[in-house]
Amino acid sequence: MSDRNKALVPRGAEGCNRVRKWLAKEGRYETYWYPYRGKGAPRLPGKPGSPEFIAARDRARASRFVGAKEPIKTAEPGPDTLAWLIEKFLKSQHFNRFDERTKYHYGWVVPSIKNQFGDLPLEALKEKHDVIGDVRGMGLLQAIELVKNRATKEPAPEATNQFMEQCRKGGLIVGKGGFFGNVIRTSPPLNISKGDVDEAIRIMDQAFTAMSPALVGAASRR
Repeated sequence: MSDRNKALVPRGAEGCNRVRKWLAKEGRYETYWYPYRGKGAPRLPGKPGSPEFIAARDRARASRFVGAKEPIKTAEPGPDTLAWLIEKFLKSQHFNRFDERTKYHYGWVVPSIKNQFGDLPLEALKEKHDVIGDVRGMGLLQAIELVKNRATKEPAPEATNQFMEQCRKGGLIVGKGGFFGNVIRTSPPLNISKGDVDEAIRIMDQAFTAMSPALVGAASRR
């Protein structure tokens, strides 16, 4: 779409499908709006930008992705797996308090994570890299705690800084927090794509692998 045509899109109709139809009996064109392209898209009521229009748009987009026929894995998720945690999150009051637009964006990303990593036990996330002492969070907001010793949970701020630097070299910017500065925080935008999720996971895995053995070796399962 050209810059000129973009400028003609009314506020609130961004990303919507516009269809002009000739009404022969009335001798004029009529413009109809749909929340997305493709079969089954409902016609949106009201004028673009109106509360009625926006509510119907967000509701249609959310229902298209959240709870869609997505599960490649049809079995019930086992306890303490990512799929189990995701299902718990999607049924939580926290998720239900989101507006329809937010649920719509979650609907793009969450099924991708569930289908690719849903059977992976939560504990297995840290088993690959000894420096990871804990992984916790909800939805897209996750925290990875880096430690020198898993038994004592001694913080590893130096390893955290090196991990962030390795991620930066790979093209990924991550933040940190925690009282000792040893907790990696991930909080991607809600419109993140499946490809971006895959790439971020790849870069983080490589960053852990590339870290100094002197720092990573300090972590222990004792």
